[in-house]
Amino acid sequence: MCQKPTSSNEVRDKKKPYDHSPCDGCYLNHMRVHRTTDGKQYFPKCKSYTCEKHGWMHAKRLQEAIKQRVESWQKVRFWTFTLTNRLSKNPQEHSKSLSKSWRYFVTELRRNKLLSERERNVSYIKVSESHKSGYLHYHVFFSEYIHYSKIKALWEHATKEVFKTSGKLGSVDVRGNIDAKTCSEYVTKYVVKQAKRKLKYANLYSCSGNEALFEKVEQTETYAVYHIRLRKWVGLRAPRPCLDNSIKDHHRFSADELFEMSISEKMHPPDNAKHK
Repeated sequence: MCQKPTSSNEVRDKKKPYDHSPCDGCYLNHMRVHRTTDGKQYFPKCKSYTCEKHGWMHAKRLQEAIKQRVESWQKVRFWTFTLTNRLSKNPQEHSKSLSKSWRYFVTELRRNKLLSERERNVSYIKVSESHKSGYLHYHVFFSEYIHYSKIKALWEHATKEVFKTSGKLGSVDVRGNIDAKTCSEYVTKYVVKQAKRKLKYANLYSCSGNEALFEKVEQTETYAVYHIRLRKWVGLRAPRPCLDNSIKDHHRFSADELFEMSISEKMHPPDNAKHK
C-alpha cells in the first residue's frame, strides 16, 4: 500500500543555497566545455536526481513545476495501473508490454464515444514504480473524474489487445482525490526512487499530450567539449557553427576535422602567435 510521501531533507530545506559548481558525480568530470566564440571555459550543470550535491535541486524544481501544473485542476485523481508478469520473460519485456498497453489505453480513452468530451480530454501525469524484482507498475494522476468501471473496462481491453489472450491480465486501483501539493510530493518521490534504481527500461515520468512541465529554452550559444584524458575535442553542445574560411586545404578534411582544427587554433594558438 502506498504511504503518504515524505520529502527528503534536501528537498524540504528551502534555506539550502543552490550550488551549480562542478560535482564529482558529473559525467563531464574529465571534460572541459568552451564557448566557441571566445574560447571561455564553462562548467556544465549536473542534471542527475541521484547526485549528492545537485540532486535535491532538480527534485525541488520538479516538485514546484508539478504543483504549478496541477493547481489548475479542480481535483487530482490518483490511480494505479498494474499488468501481470506471468506472460513476460523478464522485467524488460514486461516494461515494453506495460508501455504498449498504456498507449493503447490512452488511444481508446481519447476515441471512446461512450465517454463525455471532458473525460476524453483528461490531462494526466504518469510515473513509474518498480518492485524489488524490477517489474513496473504505473501511478497516474488524472485531472478529471472518470468512473472506476469505465477505466477498468478500458484497461482490461487494452491488456487483452496487447497479449491477444483472455483472462485477467491487469488491474486498476483508485485512491480518491488529493491536492496539488500531495500530488507533486508523490511524483517527486517516485521519480527520485526510480532514478536511484537506475533501470534503463523505466521512464521516470511523462505527461499527457504536449504538456511539458518545463519550457524549452533555445540554445543560442555554441560550445565545444574537450576531453582531458583523451586530449582531443569530442563533440559539440549545439549545431556546428560556420567554419573558419581562413583554414587552407579545407577540401582535404572532413567537416568534423575542420571544426576541431578551427577551435583548437582559437583556444591553443601556436607559440609563435603568442609572442606577436
